[in-house]
Parts: sequence; C-alpha cells; structure tokens
Amino acid sequence: KVMEEKKTSQRNGRLLKKELEKDPDNYHILGYLGDCYNGGVGSNAEGERYYRMALDRMPPAIPVGEERSAATLVRLLAIVADKKADREFFVLYEDMVHRAPWVYDFDYMAGVVYMRNQEYGKAVACFEKALQIPEQYGTSAYGVYMNQNIAGTWEMLAQCYYEVQNLSACVRTCVSLLKADKGRLDALVLLLMALKGEAPEAVLRFLENIYDIHQAGERIFLLRGAVGADAKGVLELLKKSCTLEELTCLKPEKNGGV
Repeated sequence: KVMEEKKTSQRNGRLLKKELEKDPDNYHILGYLGDCYNGGVGSNAEGERYYRMALDRMPPAIPVGEERSAATLVRLLAIVADKKADREFFVLYEDMVHRAPWVYDFDYMAGVVYMRNQEYGKAVACFEKALQIPEQYGTSAYGVYMNQNIAGTWEMLAQCYYEVQNLSACVRTCVSLLKADKGRLDALVLLLMALKGEAPEAVLRFLENIYDIHQAGERIFLLRGAVGADAKGVLELLKKSCTLEELTCLKPEKNGGV
C-alpha cells in the first residue's frame, strides 16, 4: 500500500509540474505540489519550498472558504512550527491571519507554540480566538489540526488558565471537559489543583456532581486524580470510602479511565 501511494504521489507530481509549466504563478497547483512532497515522495523541505512559492503568489486576502489556499498556509505553518523556528513562525502567522482570518488552525498552532515556550497568557488569547472562529464563520471556517484535537485544545486552554491563575476559568473548562468525558485524568488532576484553596469536603461535594463515589471504578479514578494533584485533604476523605483493595490502586496513570 505504501508503494502504491508513493507511485501515485510521484505520478501526480509529474502531472502537476507539467501544468505548472503552462501556468507558473498558479498557487493552487503549487499547493498541490507541496502536498506531493510533504510526507510523500521526496522530502519535507521540497514540500515546504512549493508551499512558500504558493504563498508568494497568493493575493493579500484569501476569500472565505477557499480551502486549497488555506491548506497550503496551514501545512507551511505546521512545518515551521515543527522546526521550532519560532521567530519565523510568528512572522508567517501574522501574515497568514491577515490573509485568511477564517482559518482557526493558525491561532491553534500559535497557542501550542506559546504554551511550549511557557508564555501562557499569549497562549490563552490564541486558543480562545481559535475556538471562537468557527462560531464567527460557521461552516466556512477552516481547520484540520485543531479538529483532530478539540478536547485536547480545551484541556491545553484549561492548563494555561491555571498557569495564569485564572482559576475560575480553569475550573469551568475542566468541568465541561469532564462532563463530556469523565475519564480524562489530566482534566481531573487540573481541576483538583485549581480547587486546592477550597475545603476538601466542599471539593468532594462538588465532584459528586460529576462522579458517583459509591461506584468503585469512579472512586478509584478520583483517588488517582487526588494523588496526581497532591490534594491530600480530598485524598483522605476518599480513603474513608475505599476498601483495602481499592487503596492499592493509588498509583496515578497518565491515560486512566473510569
């Protein structure tokens, strides 16, 4: 199958290059050529070269919903982000958000880069904007990377809220995540960390809006969350409801579930 895909990509590349000879400024063809090399035949560097050529020929404003150009820009920005060339990344980012403000992957990737650099306030602004763009542009909005990680985007936003000490926003975001999927251990740990200033009894009552502590599986999951968050008061309260066998499950697991 891999060999077949490679042959198809090579054939497409040859056909596209012939088309490009007839119309060398066609940035759509250049974008498709970039796709042939980006993760296909040749190298990422060749794909990047074609994407950059396409960018140079694009108009200053990309019409809303023009997905071919959006894909070219997003894939180029992703390549630069992967290289951790942050200065160049943000030069491209500023250019791209002006050309196509309806593409939310730009802000999603900027949020990831800012978070990687521990610039959490800037990451918050980017993640919030990325999540708002689909509401603003509806089905015309474009994104691929964020679409593959919607829950993860909200979780990263919650982490950034915590880092900038916007604890109410962190709690609100974690609760929404856990109500949608109460098996997200990282979200539970983050929620418990954000609630450390509250009385353990109040925290446990709050958690009972999401979890049933009378069910062993959910009780064990809460135990793991309390250990991960170092929420000692909540942990001690939970232990009172646990059997000795359940207390052997205190070791936190990164991707545990209820």
